[in-house]
Amino acid sequence: HVCGLLTDGRIACWGSNQGNALGDGTNLNSVNPTFVRRSSTCFALTLDATGNGAFPQVSPDNTIGCPFHHYTVGTQLTLSAVPATQHRVNGWTAPVAFQAGGTLAMLSMPNADTTATVAYAACRVLTRTHTGNGGNPTVSFNNSAGCAGGRYAPGEVIQMAATPSLNQRVQAWSGT
Repeated sequence: HVCGLLTDGRIACWGSNQGNALGDGTNLNSVNPTFVRRSSTCFALTLDATGNGAFPQVSPDNTIGCPFHHYTVGTQLTLSAVPATQHRVNGWTAPVAFQAGGTLAMLSMPNADTTATVAYAACRVLTRTHTGNGGNPTVSFNNSAGCAGGRYAPGEVIQMAATPSLNQRVQAWSGT
């Protein structure tokens, strides 16, 4: 998108309007200049991270007419996070639309300064072994969302099944 400051102080923008980039309160692209709706209040978005991963990023950088990382109410923001190797995005503290294990979240800027913190969690290896006759236990799914194969997020509920050999039985389960 492109914006220009007119001699009368108004701002006009045209082009791609993803995330209300044109500042007209819509997400509709425009080939013609549209005037930016100016809000009297720009609210700050502070980004933070816990655990092992990169500092989160936000797009767009600001609402037109607001300072860096400041937005008017209702501006649609895309938050992105990059977990470290063998980690995943476990959640966000801000009121965002988010799918567990995913690296993107959506935030509609609220009517207040807001902090969005991404929480990263380690993906743990689940080792499955057995004693006696039969095969190793099987699992209901191969990994937690956002984790590599054979790795699971802490707290994930995993259904396991054992198949003992003929005339054998499962005597006990153990593990942590």
